[in-house]
Amino acid sequence: MERSTHSTGWTCLPPPPPEPAAPGRGVCAMSTSWRDKQQPSLINFIAAFLAANSYRLNFLSISPDFIFNNGELSVAFIFETNWDCQNEGAVFSRVNMLKRQLKHLYVVVAVPTKEQNESFNRSYHKYGMKLGFPTFVPVTDPEMGFEKIVKIAHALGVCKQQDIISRLKNEREQAVQCTDSFLRVLTSIPGIDNHDANALAQAIGSIEAIAKASKKFILENTDLSTDKAETIVRQKVIVNLSYGLNQLGGLTACGSLDLALVGADSGGICNQQFACKELQSQEFLVYR
Repeated sequence: MERSTHSTGWTCLPPPPPEPAAPGRGVCAMSTSWRDKQQPSLINFIAAFLAANSYRLNFLSISPDFIFNNGELSVAFIFETNWDCQNEGAVFSRVNMLKRQLKHLYVVVAVPTKEQNESFNRSYHKYGMKLGFPTFVPVTDPEMGFEKIVKIAHALGVCKQQDIISRLKNEREQAVQCTDSFLRVLTSIPGIDNHDANALAQAIGSIEAIAKASKKFILENTDLSTDKAETIVRQKVIVNLSYGLNQLGGLTACGSLDLALVGADSGGICNQQFACKELQSQEFLVYR
C-alpha cells in the first residue's frame, strides 16, 4: 500500500503477546511520531524482529525515536532511516538536545548512497560532534540499522546484568598495579631504570623469562648497554609461588609471589611490599 511518508495512516502487524519474562528479554518503546513517518513495511519488519528476539513493543510519545529497557538499563536511540542533507541542522540540533538529557544515547543513520555518506561525514564535522558523544552508527539501509539498534541495546543490557564494565575496570586497575610492581622489582637492580625495565618487559616478557635470558639475547632485542645486560645476567631470580603463575599482558601475576633478586655482590637486603588487588601478598627481597 502506497502512502506519503508523512501520512498519519499506517498499518502494521501487531506484535505477538509477550511470553513470560526470560533473562535478556526487555521492552522496546517506539515513538509514535517517528512511527507515523515510516513505511508500513519497516514497521512490520521491526515488529517481527523484536518478537523474534523476545522484546515487547510499546508505542509511546517519547523524545528519542526508541528507548530499550534491558537488564535494568535504559538505552535511547535516534534513528534516521534516510539521510537528508537538507534536514541536517534539525538532526544535529536534536542530537545536541537529547545528549544532554539522556545518559545512554546512540544515533543510527541510514546512508545508502556514497553521496549521502559523504554529506553525513561533512555534517558531522560541521556541527562539531565529539567522537563517542554520542556514538553515531552509519548503516546502508533501515533494516540493518534496526538490527544494530537491538544488538547495541542487548549488549549493554547484558553488560549491566553481569556487571562486566565494573569487572573490566577492576581488571584494568589490577593490570596497572601489577605492571607497577613489575617495574619496581626490575628497577631495584642496580643501574636499571624505568626505560630499561619497559624495554625488557616488551622484548622478553615475564621476570622468569628475563632471568633466563642470555646477555646476547638481551643486547639483540633491547637497547640496553653491555654493562646493563651483564648486570641482568648476573642476577639470579628465585621465584616462590603460592598459587601458581599466569601471564597477564606479558607480565607475571600470581596469588602470592615472593621474589629474591640475588646479585653477585651481595651488600645488603631491601624488603619491599607491594599491594595488588587479587594478590594476597607480594614480597620482593632484593639482595645487593
